[in-house]
Order: sequence, then structure tokens, then C-alpha cells
Amino acid sequence: MKKIFLNAIVVAAGVSVLWQTTNGFTTFTSEQLRRSEVRANPIELPKVVLGDQDKQTLSIQDYQGRLLLLDFIFTHCSNLCPRMTNNMQKLYQQTENAAWRDEVFLLTVSFDPQRDTPDRLKAYGKQFGADFHRWKFASAKQSVLQELLDAVGIVVIPQDDGQFQHNAAVHIVDRQSRLADIRDYEKLDVIVEAVDALMSDRMEKPGSQGL
Repeated sequence: MKKIFLNAIVVAAGVSVLWQTTNGFTTFTSEQLRRSEVRANPIELPKVVLGDQDKQTLSIQDYQGRLLLLDFIFTHCSNLCPRMTNNMQKLYQQTENAAWRDEVFLLTVSFDPQRDTPDRLKAYGKQFGADFHRWKFASAKQSVLQELLDAVGIVVIPQDDGQFQHNAAVHIVDRQSRLADIRDYEKLDVIVEAVDALMSDRMEKPGSQGL
């Protein structure tokens, strides 16, 4: 009996720890936990200066007052990145018909600045039918990029064949230029719902007005 009682205590303690470390059993991986924490406590993003496809400078803070859908790719990618960009194109098309169309922008950032020149980024964007007013493509020096990559949690590992291993997601930046949400790039409806929720939250706040 004593052994059974001790085992029960151990199990109960384990369940308690699991409850605390998985956000009430809703989070079972470190990435899921990170995303949950971002939604609860949006992250201030660094004021880094990027260069876009038209050789103009921009920063995340330039979009303050609006929402920004942000992803990270490299144009020489042979597998994951084209799928991500294709889904960003679908998001772009979906937001075209939304009531908040003029308040949501897209930004694709390359972490391969040596090869992804402005001309290369522009050609890549045109390949996916981008309207460069609402969907820009940008990059920067590696030291500048690293600060932004670290802030949003993107890990990039160079390979011998010129490819990169990296994690992938759509990052939603709120009107205060904070990382407010991270969603799987394949779940377009979930991303649109998240954006819609952030826009609705804005409309419900006293004194909120359209831009």
C-alpha cells in the first residue's frame, strides 16, 4: 500500500509539472509554448533597416498603425520557400477582398542577402504576382538580419549545397510594431482569423478610427 501511495504522489507531481509547463496541457512543444507566450505577451521588434526590391529602405516600424504579415525565405530555395511564398500570395489575394484591406500589408524578408539582391527579389516577387505597394520583398546585411531573426525566433543553418535549413511560419505584427502572433504558414484560414481578430479588437477599443 505504501508503495502504491508513493507512486500516486509521484504521478500527481508529474501531472502538476506537466500542467504548468504545457500551459494547462494545451502546449506540448517548445515552439507551441513560444507561440502561446507571444500571443499573451507581444514582443517588441528591433528597429532594423532593410532594403526592398526597389532599393528603398524600410523598417517594421514603418508599418506602425497597420498590421503586417511577415515571413522569411531565400529565393534559391528548392523546396519549402516556394510553398511559403505561394501561400503568402493566397493570403494577399484573400486580404484583397477583406474590409480591412488597406490596413494589412505583407513583407517577405530574405536571409540570404549575398544572392538575394534587390533585382533578384523584384523578379521573385513578380513571379508570384506581388503588388509591391502592399507586399514588399526585402533583405539587409547579415548582422542586421540576425537581430531581427533572433527577435522572431527564426533559426537558419547553412548547408554545403547552398541551401539552408530553417523553420517557417507567418508572423503577425500588430499596430504597435510588436510580434503578436505566429501561425503555421499552411493554415491560411487560421491566419486570416487571427488578423480579423486583431482588427476587430482595434475597432472595439474606444477612440479607434480607421486610417
